[in-house]
Amino acid sequence: MSGIPLQQDCNLSDPEEMFLWMFTALPGMEEQAPMLVPPAWARKWSKRMFDAGARFHPEEQTIKYIPPAQGSSILYAGSGRWVALGEPLSELEATPAIDHLTRFEKQALVKKLQAEGFIPDGAVVDSAEDSAEVGSHGD
Repeated sequence: MSGIPLQQDCNLSDPEEMFLWMFTALPGMEEQAPMLVPPAWARKWSKRMFDAGARFHPEEQTIKYIPPAQGSSILYAGSGRWVALGEPLSELEATPAIDHLTRFEKQALVKKLQAEGFIPDGAVVDSAEDSAEVGSHGD
């Protein structure tokens, strides 16, 4: 696991991960950073809580963590946010960043979305050629 520990990425049967995801954007520090301690420390804290008798009861969960939106400025995204369990994601939070993908990767993504029925066949013109603009200094 790399990055911010998210609930869906943690093994909730593992004492070191059962509570790991809960240490993100802690109250009073949520504007600072998603994780204020190294994940290795947070893993030890999670295990300590487990060893002390704490257990996760998903049926009692009332909040969820939404990580910073991909592609957004850290000034606006901060460290993510905790919200009521039923709150939907904003459009920015729900939209994955694709600006870092190559043209080939974007074409593959379009094909996958077409195969899953999200983009109708023929709605996208697929250029078989990959092109680039070449210029000289001083243009």
